[in-house]
Amino acid sequence: LRLVGSEMCIRDRRIDWVCTSPQDRRSLKVPSRARAFVGALERHGGITHVDLCGAQLGREGAEALASSEALGRIVHLDLRYNLLGDAGVEALAGSGRVGAVRTLLLRRNKIKTKGVRALSESGVRLDRLGLGYNRSGSRSGDALVRSGVLGGARYVDVGYNYLGAENVRELLESGQLAQVEYLNVRQNEVSDAFVTQLIEASPVKLRHLSVWNNTFSDAARQVMLDADVFESLEGVGGIDDWGHDTLWRERMIASGRFPMLTLDERLWGEVGAGPALELCERYAP
Repeated sequence: LRLVGSEMCIRDRRIDWVCTSPQDRRSLKVPSRARAFVGALERHGGITHVDLCGAQLGREGAEALASSEALGRIVHLDLRYNLLGDAGVEALAGSGRVGAVRTLLLRRNKIKTKGVRALSESGVRLDRLGLGYNRSGSRSGDALVRSGVLGGARYVDVGYNYLGAENVRELLESGQLAQVEYLNVRQNEVSDAFVTQLIEASPVKLRHLSVWNNTFSDAARQVMLDADVFESLEGVGGIDDWGHDTLWRERMIASGRFPMLTLDERLWGEVGAGPALELCERYAP
């Protein structure tokens, strides 16, 4: 299905949106784009996976999707970068058709307390939840903790939401992270105490932890490196200190204990691909 400046690819049970021309895409009004997406969903009855990342559907698009019975069979819903806002999330969550969804990715949608509360009241139980980069604040953190929506999730991204230290502590103590394997808590008030509690509470499940832009002591960083928990760590070095971060990243690689080690894109941008690869090759087992 080709639209102005974009196209949708339908294959197997998936529907993927691809932007072919950002400038041309803007000439296609959101309601028209939303109707095209919903029409495709309804014509192709077997679709269960939807990737509309970057489609910029907005509130109107969310409302159009919420009004379609096709939403009821979707298990994977990627709506990152769609400017949904609280109203768009409320429309989806209040539709009564999200019970089948197990993966819900909502990064950068300007979701605040009302949107988080709507998710909690929808009764959805997720395997993967992405709420990163919504800058939702501590009040949303309160709603997230009380919602129970994370219970049983294996993938949780709440990075860059400015959750308070109390939010983070309560989230951990609530037991909702007991099954988590991937946890992104970048740019939240994550403390040394959280690191210790997290390791004690998740000795088996947790495989990947991202902690960029949080302030830890070097003692806490060493605890993370020594813990026999993580296969991959990001942001151990701390906040806005590339020299310090590179030092700790080098220690992490030198330990030989991180087979799933990932180099953050900002390190590549800072030191270049050559030095980054050299760092890996020097210490790779």
